[in-house]
Order: sequence, then C-alpha cells, then structure tokens
Amino acid sequence: MIEQRIEAIQKAQYITEDLAIIEPHQLLALSLTDQITATVKAIKRYDKEIDKLFNEMPDAELFKSLPSAGLFMAPRLLVAMGGKQR
Repeated sequence: MIEQRIEAIQKAQYITEDLAIIEPHQLLALSLTDQITATVKAIKRYDKEIDKLFNEMPDAELFKSLPSAGLFMAPRLLVAMGGKQR
C-alpha cells in the first residue's frame, strides 16, 4: 500500500509551476503547521491540568473504576455528575 502511494507520488504531475501560486501556498502551509503545533501544545497543557485536578477529587477513584471510562471519559463523567472538590 505504501509502496503504491510512493510510486503514485513519483509519477504525479504538477498542477502548476507558477511561483506566484506555489510560494503563497507554501507560506500558508507553514503558517497552518505553526498554528496546529501551538494548538497541540495548548491541549497538552489542558490535559495535564485536567488530570491533576481530576486526581485531587475525592470521587476520582470511583470514576476511574467505571468500565470503559478511561483517561478521557472519567473526568467528564465526574464533572457531569457534579463531583465535589476537596
């Protein structure tokens, strides 16, 4: 499958070679990459803070033990049920 994709990419023809079109799109791609990178970094910070706060809650162990709750659903369920803070 991967080999087929690589072969298709190598055989592909450019839609355009006009630098007036290519260069702005390259800049756009780089800008979007920077934005995605910053967003992923922010999400990781939120995830850490949520995990920290969740584990400080008295009912955290109860919600962790729920079948299929997992790392992401357990904090959401606790909030939805109105968990109390210590």
